[in-house]
Amino acid sequence: MIWFLLFAHFLADYPLQPSWMVLNKTRPWVLLLHILIHWGVMLGLFWAYRSIIWPYITTLAVIHLCIDITKNWFNVHHPEWTVRAYLVDQLCHIISIYLVADWIIRNNILRADLPFDKSVVVFGLGLLWVTYVWLITERIIVRGRLDEWLSADPQLEWSRLFIRAGFYAVLLLAANLVAPLSASILFQYPYPDTGRGKLALVIDITLVLVVTGLVTIVNHRI
Repeated sequence: MIWFLLFAHFLADYPLQPSWMVLNKTRPWVLLLHILIHWGVMLGLFWAYRSIIWPYITTLAVIHLCIDITKNWFNVHHPEWTVRAYLVDQLCHIISIYLVADWIIRNNILRADLPFDKSVVVFGLGLLWVTYVWLITERIIVRGRLDEWLSADPQLEWSRLFIRAGFYAVLLLAANLVAPLSASILFQYPYPDTGRGKLALVIDITLVLVVTGLVTIVNHRI
């Protein structure tokens, strides 16, 4: 259950939350639209059980609204806390997802298997982590702290996203992890031959390795 809710959260909070929405989320109608997207994604995942699960996902959507209102307040009144506000915001979302998932499980409201295999959801969650989630997280953490960095070049930023996705797929499909690692030199482009470019390559490979390892471990345990 928790993996389905996490997948819905990261899907709605990253690829389904475009830049204009992030920049205007202090406007009530934009924030409400963001919450409705979250609610709609969760409802879509559990459509077969919509008549019994809607109170739970509605509760989670309201909690999400309260968390985002709090983060908006800090972003407006304490812009120097942007990084901390972002990290705490995501932590609070994950904790609330865990609590609501536990609430659903304890009430045993789902009468049958969920519509998708858990492995598909876990692998999809990992793909989101190594692409959009890291794209936005890296932007927030480093932007404004260094004059020139990875996110200063949008073409490099998005090229790295696709490279991470491809590397993630290779690692999942490969029976031997040595082969993808040795083939990583094929993914040098578009990393510039500079300190930042080499560091970007190391960051991307490390991130994909960590997320792939976590996804593999979780998939074997569910």
